[in-house]
Amino acid sequence: MRRFLLAAGLALSVQGAAHAAVESECEDRLVRTLEVLDQTSPLKGELATGIMWLRMDAEEALAEGDTATCLKNVAIVEDLLGLS
Repeated sequence: MRRFLLAAGLALSVQGAAHAAVESECEDRLVRTLEVLDQTSPLKGELATGIMWLRMDAEEALAEGDTATCLKNVAIVEDLLGLS
C-alpha cells in the first residue's frame, strides 16, 4: 500500500510539473505575440481586433487552467503574425 501511495504521489507531482511547464510556455508565447503586435505598423483594424480577441481568449483559458485552448489560440495568433 505504501508503494502505491508513493507512486501515486510521484505521478501527481510529475503531472503538476508538466502542467506548470505548459502554462509557462503559453504565458511566454502570449508575451511574445503582444510584443510583436506593439512593434509592427498598425494592422488593419479588423485584423488587429481579431488578434486581440484571440489573445484575450487565450489568456482567459490560461487563467482557467485550460492550457490546450490557450495554446491553440496563441498558435493562431502566431500564424497571423507570421511567427510560426
